[in-house]
Amino acid sequence: MISSQIIDTDAQAIIDVSSSISYTDDFRQLVNVLFETVNKYIHFDWIGFFFFNAFETRVSVMTNDNLPFDWNDHYLNIADYDKLSRLTIGGIPGDIFTSREAFDPMIDEDAFVLEYIRKHSDTEHCLVAPLVKEGKMWMGFGIYRAIGEDHFSESDKRLIRTLLPLMIFKCRTMLICQQYNLKMRVVDEFISRQGVYTLLLDENLALIDYPETTRRMLAEFYGNPALHHLPQPMLNWIKTVIAPTGTLKNNRGTWFFEEDMPNGRLRCMAYSISGNGRKPLLMIKIEPHGPRDDFSALDKFGLSEREVEVVSYLPLGYSNAQIARALDIKEVTVKKHLKNAGEKLGASGKTEILYHAVKVLMDIGTH
Repeated sequence: MISSQIIDTDAQAIIDVSSSISYTDDFRQLVNVLFETVNKYIHFDWIGFFFFNAFETRVSVMTNDNLPFDWNDHYLNIADYDKLSRLTIGGIPGDIFTSREAFDPMIDEDAFVLEYIRKHSDTEHCLVAPLVKEGKMWMGFGIYRAIGEDHFSESDKRLIRTLLPLMIFKCRTMLICQQYNLKMRVVDEFISRQGVYTLLLDENLALIDYPETTRRMLAEFYGNPALHHLPQPMLNWIKTVIAPTGTLKNNRGTWFFEEDMPNGRLRCMAYSISGNGRKPLLMIKIEPHGPRDDFSALDKFGLSEREVEVVSYLPLGYSNAQIARALDIKEVTVKKHLKNAGEKLGASGKTEILYHAVKVLMDIGTH
């Protein structure tokens, strides 16, 4: 029967560990925090986290700081012979293994591993446990005692087993966050290289993803305030056109917004997509362009204001459908304006119309 004192100690250990790891956001910090906190309840000399990815050829080790040896390098020489590692990889989160149980000093391979550990880390006793097994990823941890100290007892294993759910949950959460952040960096980099930027709002129009690349790009057009919140013209568009009631509805859109600025032009497309629980999310794709060429002098050749507007989109490579969306007119109307502009410029087809438009503008010195 477990005494009330042991129960109280276990409870206090759970509280201390839970509190100490709650604000850690990387594994190096987590290892050091666990070394300091768990050592209050179980004595050990160092701690190691082991990471294995099936796509790699080795186990990586991360230990607490200020050790006189680099176990990540040393471990390479015994990884293939380490029974504890094989037991941990084959186990499930919650299992616990010790060197006393795993190794037989009468077996040459085991004797080699034990002697190597003693020689290069002054360690005699090991306690290890698997933490995470997700697909091709495996992660475990171990605590170690120096030569001459007592082996890990059943009481020690009981307390570690009590703390394992906290550690497992924390490690899983951190791995998920790492994978998400990595994916977002890759997507962010890809999007920025393509010249297209995105942002995401929830159903109540609150920003939930405002990538740094998008913020920097908008700041070039609207100034530094855009680094921290959406520019007012975009907010007005969202609140008056997309969600005038203040909330987003499912399966609506697509919406378009375009604004000419002194240093260029922004074209925005908004989509309603389904998030968790099928709640609607608003994704906005933003395409920045340089200043649109000034084709207004074409009115001297009889082009109407709308025909000039349509022609001004040709240098951007816009399709008829894109021009129609930008000007909020029908695609057939775009074709009509292009046909009329071509007849007035003596050209046919978008490429020829653009060539003649640029040529006549150069001739009169306005382009």
